[in-house]
Formats: sequence, structure tokens, C-alpha cells
Amino acid sequence: MQMTKILINKSFLLLAIIVMLSSVFSFQSVKAVSNSKTTEVIIHYKEKSGNTKDWNLWGWGENANGKSYEFTGEDEFGKYAKIKIDGDYNRVGFIVRTNEWEKDGGDHWVENIRDGRAEVWILSGDEKVYNSKPSSDLSIQKATIDSFNEITVTTNVPFNSKEQKIEIEGIKIKEINPFDKNGGDFTNKVKIITEQKINLKQTYKVKIENLANTNTEIGKVIRSEEFDNLFYYGGNDLGNTYTSQYTKFRVWAPTASEAKLVTYKKWSDKIGTEINMQQGEKGTWKAELKGNQKGLFYTYKVKIGDKWTEAVDPYVRAASVNGDKGAVVDLEETNPKKWKANKKPKFKNPEDAIIYELHVRDLSIQPESGIKQKGKYLGVTEKGTKGPEGVKTGLDHMKNLGVTHVQFLPIFDYASVNEENLNEPQYNWGYDPENFNVPEGSYSTNPFEPTVRITE
Repeated sequence: MQMTKILINKSFLLLAIIVMLSSVFSFQSVKAVSNSKTTEVIIHYKEKSGNTKDWNLWGWGENANGKSYEFTGEDEFGKYAKIKIDGDYNRVGFIVRTNEWEKDGGDHWVENIRDGRAEVWILSGDEKVYNSKPSSDLSIQKATIDSFNEITVTTNVPFNSKEQKIEIEGIKIKEINPFDKNGGDFTNKVKIITEQKINLKQTYKVKIENLANTNTEIGKVIRSEEFDNLFYYGGNDLGNTYTSQYTKFRVWAPTASEAKLVTYKKWSDKIGTEINMQQGEKGTWKAELKGNQKGLFYTYKVKIGDKWTEAVDPYVRAASVNGDKGAVVDLEETNPKKWKANKKPKFKNPEDAIIYELHVRDLSIQPESGIKQKGKYLGVTEKGTKGPEGVKTGLDHMKNLGVTHVQFLPIFDYASVNEENLNEPQYNWGYDPENFNVPEGSYSTNPFEPTVRITE
């Protein structure tokens, strides 16, 4: 009888360890697949000449877990591999990497998937995914502004940097050098030093005589001390500043040549009203709307180079469902009762802390937790709840264990949880922020109303 108890206890211990480990290593949310289809993508990869690294692919369906894929063949273009994923996906991501996670570029996305099939081509050092085989003729992959007098040009194939004439429209060149000083003049990467200071709001065209040209883009310059000295903004009014008489908007976009405020009456509106913003100090752009704008939804549009991009206000503190648009709210109205008068218990000795890492949804989601607001912020606040056999649940259980402090896993607005369909279980640890300063909507009782998630 004693041996039976020991075996049962060991079985429960093993089960607990398996459950714990499975939760620890499930970093990415898993997309539910409702059919038995498969998605297949053939990826052709042309590596740099003289490469000695053992590259492979890490591939995944959008919002799903990934796995490793080896290159299985080679043709006149280069290596190729096939990514095969269970499920019907509209987007498939992949990374070229080694087993030690050295990467050739960042995340690549395949979006031209038809009937579960796609074929794409990529070049080493080129972020673009080609839907047809790219030409082997010399072309410029990118030209990045890396300091206020330095542009780095990368080409798809090596060329003679001394013999080929290179020019930049709108600015004079002081000197051109191979990026790798020990690699000789025959290279696919050169560093251009300019005579004048580069204007980050201007787009320059880099030309290699009779062969290729491209526009410059912002590079390492934004991580330089000189950039910080010119554009660091220390004000506290980024985002929207609400009063009942007016609302002010300010966004930091020092590399933009134009900026617009786009307003929407409803979160679901597809077309908004565009309002030109005025250039402010230290790379900021600003606008002001008269009257009470509470409940207004908005985004920003900025022009960088020759491209317009619309995005959510990165400083916004309230947002629409799924965080697609910012919202103007009166933050004073979101304060719970006794918010300002609230006092936390005194704590004298840090070494006495017993800290529990907690997931908002997990605390209450168990069907027999006795907590009414399962998986919600409000579920964390319920007191006196009990499970089977009268065991305390929720924070009461934490306190009963002797826990003194709770550290929450991320509760900012997640990118990969669909807040419009909360009937479908969606587990996420939250390491994929959509809006850093907005609470996650799926934990609120009404993600469609921007103030509810804040108050709760």
C-alpha cells in the first residue's frame, strides 16, 4: 500500500513537471487551425561569395510556433529549401540563420501564397523577398545614412569600387572606401564620406554609373550621440494632451519631412480626416484641435523619404479594440474610487520579500476557481473566492501561501490577440507589444470601450 502511494505521488510529480515545462517553453501564441490543409513555401537563397557558414532556415506560420528547415538542394541561383506547415496560412515567416542563431538579415515574410503554395527568392544581405528570380545584374540593395557625413551602400553582387563611378544627387562626395578595408576594391559594400552635412529630412539618390540607383534610407545615424544632441526631446506632452476646451497632439518624428494627424469618429472607420501638423522643436510635430475631443480616435501619417506611413501614436495611453487607433480620453475619469488616497502596506526589509510571478488570465481561468470574472483584470481583485474542498483561490490563495509581492507578466496591449473574438481561447505571455502604454484589452470586460481597460 505504501509503495502504491509512492508511485502515485511520483506520477503526479512527473505530470506537474511536464505541465510546468510545457508552459515555460511555449513562448509564442499558437494559431488555431480548423482544417487539415498544409502550406508549402519553396525558398531560394543566394549566399555571399566565399561563404563558409552552415545556413539553414527557421520558419513559421503567422502567430504560430517555428521549427528548423535544412536546405535540401542547389540550382544555378543558389540553395533552396521547402517549408511545409500544417494549416492554411496567408503569411509565412522565415529567418536565414545558423544553429547558433547567427542571422543573415532579419525576419522575412512570404505573402503571395495561393492555394497553400508559394515560391520566393532572397539574396544575402537583402531584406526584400522576391516573388520571381531576381536578376544577377548589379543592383543596389540599400543605401543607409549611418552618420551625418557617411552613407553605406550595399549591392547584390561585388563590383570594382575604384573603377565604377558613384555619385549622390544633392550632395558632394569626399571619398569612397570599401567597407572592409582588408577586402580590396572588389566588394559589394562601400562607405561614402560626404563633403557637406547630410539633411535627414531629405532623400538622396545614390547612382552607380549606367548600372543601378536607389534612394537613401535612415541607418545607424539615429543611434549616434550627435543625433541625440540634435533631437532629444525632454517634454512631457508626447501623445495627446486632453482638456475639455482643446486637445493637443505631439509626435517625435525627426526624420519625417511631413506629418499629418488623421482623425476618425468611430474605431471601425476606414477613412479618416487628415490634418497637417506643424513642425515643433527637437524633431517633433504638433497639432491642436479646439473643442471637447473626448472619444475621438486618431492615427499619425508621416512621410519619410518618398513614402507615407500611417501608424498608431506610439505614446498613446488609450486605444481602440486591437490597438489599431489611438483614443482621446479624460484620464481623470478612469481613476477608480480612492485612487489617489490608496496606500500600500509598509515593507521594511527587502530580504523578507516572497515574490510570485503571475499571469492575469491564469490566476482565474480554471473552471472551478470560484472567480466570476475569469481571465480578467477584475478577476484579480475578487476576494473570498474558493475552489473545490474550500481551497482559497486568486490573490487570497497567494496570500495564504505567504506571498508578499506579485510581479505581473506583461499587461500592455498585445499585437497577436484578437480582442474582437474573445470567445475563442487565446493564450499569450504578452511579449509582443502593440502599444506599450495601453493596457491589454482582452483582460477587460469591454475591449471596444477605450476607458474600460484602464479603469479595470
